[in-house]
Amino acid sequence: MCDNALDRADAAEEKVRQMTDKLERIEEELRDTQKKMMQTENDLDKAQEDLAVANTNLEEKEKKVQEVNFFLAN
Repeated sequence: MCDNALDRADAAEEKVRQMTDKLERIEEELRDTQKKMMQTENDLDKAQEDLAVANTNLEEKEKKVQEVNFFLAN
């Protein structure tokens, strides 16, 4: 009986070690994924800022073209 209980205890301890290892791997993967998500969010913010600047520049150029066209038409 004692050997059987010891075997079950050893098996349970091994299972705990395996689950702990798996949990650590999953937590590491989660941290990596969170880092990637933060980088993607930063990239998105930068792209949105660049787009806003490009749109502003485009609007300014379009106004200049309209002014030149108005001047040439008169």
